[in-house]
Amino acid sequence: MRALTSTRQVVPGDQSAWLELWRAAATPTVYQHPSWSQVLADSFGVESLPLAACRGGAVVGILPLYYARNVFSGRILAGLEGDVLGDDPETHLALHEAAIDLARSRGADHLLLRGAAVPVTAQATPGPLLLRSMVRLASDPQSVFGGLSKRTRQRVRRAGREGYTVERDSRDLRGFYDIFAARQHAHGTPNFGWPVMRELAARFGNALSLYAAHHNGRLLGGIVAIRGPHVWTGVYGAVARVSDDSDFATYALYWALIEDACAAGASFVDLGSNLPDSGSAEFKSRWSNCGEWLRFQYVGAGSRVRDLRSGAGRLQRLWRRLPAALATRLGPYVRRSLPFG
Repeated sequence: MRALTSTRQVVPGDQSAWLELWRAAATPTVYQHPSWSQVLADSFGVESLPLAACRGGAVVGILPLYYARNVFSGRILAGLEGDVLGDDPETHLALHEAAIDLARSRGADHLLLRGAAVPVTAQATPGPLLLRSMVRLASDPQSVFGGLSKRTRQRVRRAGREGYTVERDSRDLRGFYDIFAARQHAHGTPNFGWPVMRELAARFGNALSLYAAHHNGRLLGGIVAIRGPHVWTGVYGAVARVSDDSDFATYALYWALIEDACAAGASFVDLGSNLPDSGSAEFKSRWSNCGEWLRFQYVGAGSRVRDLRSGAGRLQRLWRRLPAALATRLGPYVRRSLPFG
């Protein structure tokens, strides 16, 4: 007879089991990693409330959750992209029911789940549908390269001929962050602050790398990547718009990440999740050969929640008009009041 599944809050002794679940999963998101929840709690001031599903004394599933109060959505209990770590439907059901109970006991206005495969309750309100763009890898990088479009292959080759180089060197992390923050401001998105990037590097240690693009001795941008056993994830990426040729740096960066992941024996590169009609999703489609849909679901007053990724609204246009220096100073404070992933 199969043991019953019970749920409880994660305790410090569960960290190793949580990490093993993440490492064993076929396509986990980086947001399901225990270190990501630690960064959220330490750098954003939210309360990390992950739940564990147990069976026969063993941890068989984890649902990362955080509780926060913000100006856009009130009191929110939210999961992270990827939802539950755990294979069987019973584990998912038990953790979703426990999350609903936890939201109620904490007086949350609503529960937000990012990526649950099925409706968690008949009262759930559908939210944004994101496309997670992924690259299925092969042991020979050239077989992946051959599957790219002719135009993409040409731009990767031209990047090399034009002298765009990619270095794997996290010493450029602060320089990359400055470029990233400037690009966020240009898109009308408050930046989260250098201390968050520094905390990510400290928490993930050697699993985090910066792919830094250079041209004529100048740092143009990069991709912050986190390496797992099966999936390498490009977490943050940005390239400074210094000329019409800046896109070559982006092509060089993407191919360097994919090529390294192939050589390391990874199964996938995760390029991140975006609204399917966005420019980011379109660019990633030039590289992606597989992926999955992540449906956001709200339990409670979800219909009144605004997700800032749904388009460039009035607030984003106003933010773009702020002087860059002021936006850099205000960004971390504003970001703490936004619904983040």
